[in-house]
Amino acid sequence: MATSPRLEKMEPAKITPMMRQYLQIKENYRDAILFFRLGDFYEMFFEDAHTASKILDIALTSRSKSEDGSVPLCGVPYHAADPYIQKLLDAGHKVAVCEQMEDPALAKGVVKREVVRVITPGTVTAAEALEAATNNFLAGICAGPHGFGLAWADITTGEFRCTEIIDEPALCDELGRIQPSELLLASSETRLRERLYKEYPAIHFTGIGEEHSQIPPPVVYQIVQRCSRRHLAPGFEQHPPFWPISTPMPQSRSSSSASWSSTKFPTLSFWMKRPA
Repeated sequence: MATSPRLEKMEPAKITPMMRQYLQIKENYRDAILFFRLGDFYEMFFEDAHTASKILDIALTSRSKSEDGSVPLCGVPYHAADPYIQKLLDAGHKVAVCEQMEDPALAKGVVKREVVRVITPGTVTAAEALEAATNNFLAGICAGPHGFGLAWADITTGEFRCTEIIDEPALCDELGRIQPSELLLASSETRLRERLYKEYPAIHFTGIGEEHSQIPPPVVYQIVQRCSRRHLAPGFEQHPPFWPISTPMPQSRSSSSASWSSTKFPTLSFWMKRPA
């Protein structure tokens, strides 16, 4: 998170314990808009408030009217947050939801707060935000000396697939068929990202560290890990077991994922298994 000019003006003594808590949590989620629970609202501060107020068309205000101590903020009702979150996702942002972890009436000092989930376009689970007739795929790509590894999953149906692609044209064709909402790609793959973005500007690109993108298994694991986090898909094990499909696939929200013919290698299909 870039330091706000207004924050730089604030004297340390003027930063309240609650705002200090916010800044500590925000430090761990610099690339997301932080929904910070305060009573019946999710509040956003500083740059997040400026960004969100424009996208959501809501009022931007301040916690203090003094020039040196003003903190830009905006907020949305916690019980009606899903449509606002979806608008931010549609605009290409991640959203980190920070909840109150204890009853404010019983808390001693600042109410304990924690981020309970991070929502990205490929990890949406709210039914009203999804199209009933199509999958919402989170995909990952890694480049290798002989082609590309590609994996994709839908956490709302448990569908998971992976394959290898011969070249960039075939990769573009495959992504055109899959139509993922979010794509994990090594941050260093700038040329490939630019090429894919020109073809599919609606896809949300998420950069991952080079150490997780050298070979297919780590990219696959990135998807599995993101899809199996407790706060994204309650009930999944931390490292869910997978097995190849040998029988017809269960009915999913998409009926168009039957064959993938432009790749050099077969597509492996799996289903994420919930613990008994």
